Amino acid sequence: MKEYGLNDIIKVKLSETGIEVLNERYSQYGYYKQPDSEGYFEFQLWEFMNIYGKYMNIGNIDVLKESKIVLDDKYLTEHKRMSLSKKR
Repeated sequence: MKEYGLNDIIKVKLSETGIEVLNERYSQYGYYKQPDSEGYFEFQLWEFMNIYGKYMNIGNIDVLKESKIVLDDKYLTEHKRMSLSKKR
């Protein structure tokens, strides 16, 4: 099992609706995210969840062009299982 942190970077392709939501969110600060050369926008995972969480429903993810998130392998770490039982 692998772990991916909430502060780690994800990449997504946004639909026109997704771009509108993003621009609406950041325009008040005079800040606009731009896609990379392949059309992906980068977010920290928590930031993406915060902006788009309310738009993500079963059968309704019109803020994304594709229903996938790209994760960078450099952020993946081995999951360390924690035991819930105490030895006495």
